[in-house]
Amino acid sequence: MKIYLSGPMSGMSAFNIPTFDKAATKLRALGHEVVSPAELDSPEFRELCLKCTSGSADQIDAWCKSRILHTPTWGELTARDLQIIVDDGIDAIVVLPGWEHSRGARLETFVARLCEIPVLDYPALCKVHAGQLQHAHGVHRTDGTLPPDSPDVTGFLKPSDAKFRVAYEDLLPEPFAARLKSRMQESDEKGPLERAAPLVHGDRQKDYGHPAEDFKRTAGMWESAFGWKVAPSDVPLAMIMVKLSRLRQSPDHEDSATDIAGYIACYEMTRKYSCPI
Repeated sequence: MKIYLSGPMSGMSAFNIPTFDKAATKLRALGHEVVSPAELDSPEFRELCLKCTSGSADQIDAWCKSRILHTPTWGELTARDLQIIVDDGIDAIVVLPGWEHSRGARLETFVARLCEIPVLDYPALCKVHAGQLQHAHGVHRTDGTLPPDSPDVTGFLKPSDAKFRVAYEDLLPEPFAARLKSRMQESDEKGPLERAAPLVHGDRQKDYGHPAEDFKRTAGMWESAFGWKVAPSDVPLAMIMVKLSRLRQSPDHEDSATDIAGYIACYEMTRKYSCPI
């Protein structure tokens, strides 16, 4: 899994770089590919940050000027990091303790939600609850109140809602704002049934033919391979079991849930269809 590390930096001793480094090392030991913002700066700039016990951007700026080094602005660093989240195939954002108090981490996790990238806590790598994300992002309930810290998320605005988008829309550095707006318009946080419908009845049917015809061919091959009778309608049932196994391993994998919904629809279509002889 390709992970982007997010967490507090400004105002913390050594800009919290040791914490980022320790987390990156542990996650890599687990086999993950890790992108850490603490590793993206020049060696000279990183060295200065490690020496700064106050975590003060003003202190770093003064040191850089005395060494004739360019001091990247918060906007430059944010634009760089958001580009990675949006464009570099990040599978999950892993947040370090205190992330909810960091302006940059809140923005990064907000963008992750718009891109439908899961946000996981460290070190458990469990999915951060929607209520906690809503609270950190300062997004109000539909009745105008701020969400509480409790896991109850009834009535929360979704990333597809216009008010949710407006909340941070003006903070997004260009040129990523336009791309993110486009992705928000394309994604309405649809459920698996809604996501599966265009797949079952759209391009895949054009590519593979009616599910009954496709599954009839597959059933014939399975009969030859395994030596027992297989009906076309057995094929989507078997594929549903494959997807259930994958969900057991990765419960938050939306594609598996979408595929299950699609195979249920294909099962019904197959049962009602008479394949041409």
